[in-house]
Amino acid sequence: MKKNNITKYIVASAPYLGVLVGMYWFKNAFFALLIYHFIILIYILKKRKHLNINDLFKINNKLIFILFSITCALTGLIIYVLKDFIFTHPMELKTILQAYGLHQHNIWIFIIYFSTINPVLEELFWRILFNSNNKIISFSDIGYASYHILVVLLFIKPEFVLVTYIGLLIAARIWRYIYDKYNDSLTLFISHALADLSVMLAVLYLL
Repeated sequence: MKKNNITKYIVASAPYLGVLVGMYWFKNAFFALLIYHFIILIYILKKRKHLNINDLFKINNKLIFILFSITCALTGLIIYVLKDFIFTHPMELKTILQAYGLHQHNIWIFIIYFSTINPVLEELFWRILFNSNNKIISFSDIGYASYHILVVLLFIKPEFVLVTYIGLLIAARIWRYIYDKYNDSLTLFISHALADLSVMLAVLYLL
């Protein structure tokens, strides 16, 4: 295996390290996210010569952009409607979030950061720089979907873990298809941001 590939797969462990250390050890969502982002940002900066800035702001298929952006934006609504079936303790969600460092005075900072910086860094790493195209399901799809499970296990009922995983795997595959087929980086950033924002707003509304 080439050295670059070894580095790439090591960096792919960043979210797992972030979640395990930040969420499970220090009980801090901010810390978990920052560990993850710090590691992949180093990789992104190292590989920046492979990025074309002009391409990162392109939407080459407006229909795909509109349809998938709307779909992603509805994620939070689905979560809200199914809250009683999904969450382990929906009425105690505020207490659970506070246990991981998210309080009334800082949750909006987390939401803004999670809905702006996180989508860009994740798409740059998992879809744009990971280079795992032309596969039905790739390591990047699995790696992206799997680390989320470590997070959702803390909040949702066990029977919905598999459903969540499949949904994340499908989303990862569609995002990768959009990039491979249309080179629509901006579609990735915006649709991912809408998904993250809608999920966080749904959670905020439940508090």
